[in-house]
Amino acid sequence: MQQWEYLFVACQVHKDDWRPAYINGKALQNLDVAPTIYEYSNQMGKEGWELVSLDTHGEGDVTYKFRLVFKRSKP
Repeated sequence: MQQWEYLFVACQVHKDDWRPAYINGKALQNLDVAPTIYEYSNQMGKEGWELVSLDTHGEGDVTYKFRLVFKRSKP
């Protein structure tokens, strides 16, 4: 039976761009050096992760957080 592992990434705006802030609930130490979500998603793709879900949170027309969900098959 196929088994999967999942990666949950919460992103927020930092320096006028969206960046990962939490990975599987753990805060990243320095958002100043964090990649943009575009760069991060491409990096995860190279490591075999597939983006399977994107969720936004906000109020009205203002989005203040993205949540990305990646999956890949377990070895």
